Amino acid sequence: MGILNFDICALVILIILAISIMTRKLYLGRSNQLFCVMLLCIAVSTVTDLFAGMFGELIPISPDNNGIRSFINYIYFISRNITPVAYILYVISYVGVWHIYIRDRKKCIAFMIPCAVSLFLILTNPLTHLIFFFDDNCKYTRGAASPVLYIIAIGYVIASWVIMIRYKRLITKDRLFALMTQLPVSLVTVVLQLIFPWLLVEMFGSAVVVLIISTILQRGEEMLDPLSGVQSYSASLVAVRKAFETNHAINIIYISINNCQVLRTYLGMDRFNAMLKEAGLKITKTGSVYKLTSDIYYLQNGLFAVITTENDMEVIMTVANAMVDNLVKPFDVQHFKTELDCRCCIVRCPEDIDTYEGVVNFENTFNSVLPEEKRAVMLSEVINSDDFKLKSELDDVIADAIQKKKFQMYYQPIYDAKKMKFVSAEALIRLIDDKYGFVSPGLFIPAAEASGAIHQIGDYVLDAVCEFMSKCDLEKMGLEYIEINLSAAQCVETDLVYKVLTTLDKYKLSPDRINLEMTETSADFDAAMVDRNMKRLYEKGIRFSLDDYGTGYSNIKRVISLPFDLVKLDKSFVDEMDDPQMWIVIKNTVNMLHEMKKDILVEGVEEERTFNRFINLGCEYIQGYYFSRPLPPREFIKFMLEKNR
Repeated sequence: MGILNFDICALVILIILAISIMTRKLYLGRSNQLFCVMLLCIAVSTVTDLFAGMFGELIPISPDNNGIRSFINYIYFISRNITPVAYILYVISYVGVWHIYIRDRKKCIAFMIPCAVSLFLILTNPLTHLIFFFDDNCKYTRGAASPVLYIIAIGYVIASWVIMIRYKRLITKDRLFALMTQLPVSLVTVVLQLIFPWLLVEMFGSAVVVLIISTILQRGEEMLDPLSGVQSYSASLVAVRKAFETNHAINIIYISINNCQVLRTYLGMDRFNAMLKEAGLKITKTGSVYKLTSDIYYLQNGLFAVITTENDMEVIMTVANAMVDNLVKPFDVQHFKTELDCRCCIVRCPEDIDTYEGVVNFENTFNSVLPEEKRAVMLSEVINSDDFKLKSELDDVIADAIQKKKFQMYYQPIYDAKKMKFVSAEALIRLIDDKYGFVSPGLFIPAAEASGAIHQIGDYVLDAVCEFMSKCDLEKMGLEYIEINLSAAQCVETDLVYKVLTTLDKYKLSPDRINLEMTETSADFDAAMVDRNMKRLYEKGIRFSLDDYGTGYSNIKRVISLPFDLVKLDKSFVDEMDDPQMWIVIKNTVNMLHEMKKDILVEGVEEERTFNRFINLGCEYIQGYYFSRPLPPREFIKFMLEKNR
């Protein structure tokens, strides 16, 4: 039994570490999760090594138990060979160079080849006996290729050393020491166990290594903020510094609770701390709903930061607004009704702020630079000098985009509840400028309406959507039509009917392939002209949707008088559905519209719970991030083909 003592000690160390991680919640973030994977692999290896050692000590060896012995050894070798892979991934993540090694396809493939070789040798061992076998006397014997597994494992550890030495400026000396203990300890324990096979010290050495790493690197008091339950300010500084020193582009969503001081006085410290925890939880849950890869930090004084490597600004903007929406909803804190006043700003690094010091300075002046807006804003739209240039040059930017066709069309799928498939999509325009990059539709659409360029943009959208449809196999995709937004200015164009019909004829499309969307305010812009255009187009077979129903002062008489086949309920209905009084309004609205023979589309559906509630109300169509974000043409085609099989 004495030979098993080292494995037993290793298992005790690992159990204590696991309990410590769970109680201190050190499983958040990629680095912590990789450490947990490494810990799990070592634990599995230790348990299987312990069981394997029992044969001959506590359990008699016989041909009858060779099967279970083989199974235990296979699990041991697989988990043991995954351990160095988890270790190098942990090093890469902790040092902050994930984007350099793992997101590079060639480096990633080269990185995985040795692991694949070791797994191949292990999995083919029943045929080759190159790793281990039992002789005629049932004695466990290492195969000829077993040293290869150790060579590969040591190779991964040496590669980790190379990475750590190369980027040693990113980690302190004590942390560097802790990470580097893996190689010498592994070499010593492996050599000892090779010389003295009965001395099971290999797993004990691995347990000691993770204990050292956990003690020095996994410091909960440094990584987690005790008030909010998310990562701390000091952890955010480390993350930002690593990003700049490795030239890693990141985006930061800053969310400030503006009435922080008032709430502290109103709630008292205990309830205020409980409120911070609830706020941190809401931000975390929203990020999870949208599957945003990110780390969340509390920077003190009511300021949260969400650091992400997501580069789709539309996704980031959507998530940021959703986070704010969830935070500003009133909630109870220990029987006290609480309402948060939040401001949100998205910072692109290095585009908006290109130094570590600049980020720190911005965080210190955050509240003084943001406008009084409820929605999330881009920093470049608020204070950046480029923002001033963009706004002053916006008409030229739009004109250049029209001339050089810089606009891009995205499509958000729409689900038909009756047919149980995706039958349509909403066309959404995006502007990517050579100088300013992504220009928010909320910025250029109002500017285009003010300058009159909206007419040319509308023409472009109509043409681009029809051209796209003409090149698609619509039947194979299951795409029946696409919804196109009409601005208020377009609705009163005297030649609107001619433009629409001519474009459809140009691309050989039938009128039922498009559905024109109008808002309530557009419908009232010039009532006589709108009526005339709509009725003429409707007679030609083109259908209409009433967009954003419920956001304005709804004129039911207008809804009845105009040929709207579809009414789109604004996202505000979804946001307020948990309010019992609002739910009564929603149900009555749906019933009223159905009585009027209108189909209903619900916008902004992001969760299964929301989907089910509106489906049960009898709403015909659902649109939102629950199914998909707006997609570029190729991704949209792929989505439709896959989902409508």
